[in-house]
Amino acid sequence: MSRRTLSSHFPTLCKAISAKRCCHQKLNTARRIEECCNQIEQALLKLYQSGEYPSENRVSQVISQPGYFRYKEVRGAWKKAILNLESYS
Repeated sequence: MSRRTLSSHFPTLCKAISAKRCCHQKLNTARRIEECCNQIEQALLKLYQSGEYPSENRVSQVISQPGYFRYKEVRGAWKKAILNLESYS
């Protein structure tokens, strides 16, 4: 059956399925962003200990998902980690 037929015969069920999928996708995105933030912190420490400045470009070369720098949470984690490194110096 087509999606249109199902939604016309079972509108409430289709809306419930769509809402559940949306919630699931949001949770997965939040989890992946958190993992990326952890990777950034580890990459920053690794670069800093090797004597390199952990710029955004250099960190994005080290982490597995460099495209995640487009999220403000990831960019914020990078900035926060930079400030923490500078305060320890």
